[in-house]
Amino acid sequence: MPYMAGFTDDVEKAWYLRKYDVTFPALSYVFGHSPMYWYRLENHLGRYSLVGTTLHKNTGLPQHLVADEKHTSLAGEKCYVATTVANNCILGVSVAKAAGEIELTKAYGVFAEEAKRVEADYKPKTVNTDGWPATQKAWQTLFSTVLIICCFLHIFIKIRDRAKMKFHDIYLQATTKLWDCYRATTKQSFSQRIRRLAEWCSVTPDVPAVISEPIKKLSKNLSVNWCEITTHATDTGKVLYRNAFATSLAIDGTNVAAVVASGRARWKIENENNNTLKTKGYHFEHNYGHGKQFLSSLLATLILLAYLLHTLLDLMDDKFCLLL
Repeated sequence: MPYMAGFTDDVEKAWYLRKYDVTFPALSYVFGHSPMYWYRLENHLGRYSLVGTTLHKNTGLPQHLVADEKHTSLAGEKCYVATTVANNCILGVSVAKAAGEIELTKAYGVFAEEAKRVEADYKPKTVNTDGWPATQKAWQTLFSTVLIICCFLHIFIKIRDRAKMKFHDIYLQATTKLWDCYRATTKQSFSQRIRRLAEWCSVTPDVPAVISEPIKKLSKNLSVNWCEITTHATDTGKVLYRNAFATSLAIDGTNVAAVVASGRARWKIENENNNTLKTKGYHFEHNYGHGKQFLSSLLATLILLAYLLHTLLDLMDDKFCLLL
């Protein structure tokens, strides 16, 4: 029932009897609770939904949500309060008797139903969860296009609970690196640090699976956006150019042309310039073959040092990577 006033299955028969003017004390005697409970429940049937009283059509529903379950008890039995939050505001609260996919789908479905009353075609972009599979499946059932985000803190907690005591030394090294990833200021930097941490887990001996597996899974789950370009000859229809580009940037109709242009420019620089030099030679004797004694070798050494510094910056400096 709305506002967690009761379960529909528990009150359905009482409401059926109310059709025949059965009194509230009689309902209390047969179904429990106080007469005032049934009175308030009946009068509150016309209340607005939680979402409907918080947000209106002209304000727009949030596109990014947080969902979690509070473990508690109801009448001495364990239950789970499925809570949906966005923009520092609770938008959905419903009780589930179990933490399975079916029960959580029904509980989170209360928010979904109320949200669609406000905005019929509402589809949130992301929902942040603690990683519980039933929660993720519930949201994917309710909103098929939603992107599931696993809470970073819960990844750390999962490692801490399983490794802190048994693998203390390697645990300290791994979690120090993990929090360094968290402090990244950009998506590109975060993705880069996570991949390096996953590589560290692979090459470092004696890293237990309870540490490496969550980190490797996080590395695999890093999402990228993708676009493709194909150009055809206007007269024959022959494909002149085809390429695809992956990026950590969000792609939409307003920036896809710029992303493709940047991707083509980088491809030309790397393949038509850098790789050509690598495969065809740098032609030092032509480019730097000047001077009577050491000028050519000096210039060649300087350019090789520049390549070395660029390589080091690409591997180690996040700000440098942002400029690429």
